This record gives sequence, structure tokens and C-alpha cells, in this order.
Amino acid sequence: MHQPTLPECCLDPSTCCPSPRSQQSITIEVFYLDSNVCDRCRNTLAAVDDAVTLMKPVVSALGYTLMVHRVHITSLSLAKRHRFVGSPTVRVNGRDVNENIAEDSCLACGSLCGDSVTCRTFTYQGQTSQILPLGLMIETMMKALLSPSPHQDTTPYEVPANLKRFFEGQSTKNP
Repeated sequence: MHQPTLPECCLDPSTCCPSPRSQQSITIEVFYLDSNVCDRCRNTLAAVDDAVTLMKPVVSALGYTLMVHRVHITSLSLAKRHRFVGSPTVRVNGRDVNENIAEDSCLACGSLCGDSVTCRTFTYQGQTSQILPLGLMIETMMKALLSPSPHQDTTPYEVPANLKRFFEGQSTKNP
């Protein structure tokens, strides 16, 4: 029986031969102010769940794992730690699903703090929505599969005035 001859560099696979792809992951982070009163936060969380359910077989077939982290932002310090830009914020491998940040009035979150508050909107295929569009989430996950490198935002960060108002109003309303 003929044995194939390996190139010399491959006699020691640890030196040059490509090794099987190590398990890579797609990390989804959902940051939100409220999931009880605010419909846009609750429905965005549901949209992420739906996208994960649909994409899990694809992600798995490509040899990736899928991790979802839900972070309830309850303080200014958490907002700073997570570079929270508005509620809800969804990131895939550190990239915001909608990098053009836009907001509109959110009566539900305003009722939680007794002040006027704006929350995020999402733009996808020319349409603006208060709830994360399923197609936008799936498309963002697909891009992460094609380019899985995590993104680290290094731009200077300051808690947006809107969020400062929310937490100040909340502490005054619920001392």
C-alpha cells in the first residue's frame, strides 16, 4: 500500500500544518433599561431570541458556539462599564447592530423615571423601527460568521445626557 509523502514541514504538525479550526464564538450582548414595562426592550430581547433560534443550526454547522449575554443596565456605573449608548443596545462580537444611533421618545421608560426619555430606534432596509428587526439581527450575525474578529471600541465614551436624566429621575422617584 502506498503511503502519501508529506512535505518535510508537515512531519511535525505543530510547526506549520494548518490545525483544525479552534472553536470560535459569536457573542451577542443585549443591554437594556427595562424588560417589564418597556415594550421596545422586551420585544427586542424576543427578536434576539428568535434570531438565535433560527441561526443556531447554521452557527453550529460552521463550528462556532453562540453566547448571549443580557445585561440589565441599572446604574450609571454599569452604563459606563458597558459603554451603553441607549436602550436597547445590541452588539454582536462587540459591534453595534445599528451603528447609526437614533432615538425617539419612550413613554414607558419615561414613566420609570418621571422624566422625558428617548430610547433607540433601528434602521434596516430604509425602515425605522422601535424594535430590532429580525432581518437586521440575522444579517449582523451572518457578517460576524464571515468576519469573526471581536471588535473593541476605543473611542472616548461619556454617558449620554439622556441616560443621566433617566438614572437621576429614577433615584429621585424611587429613593
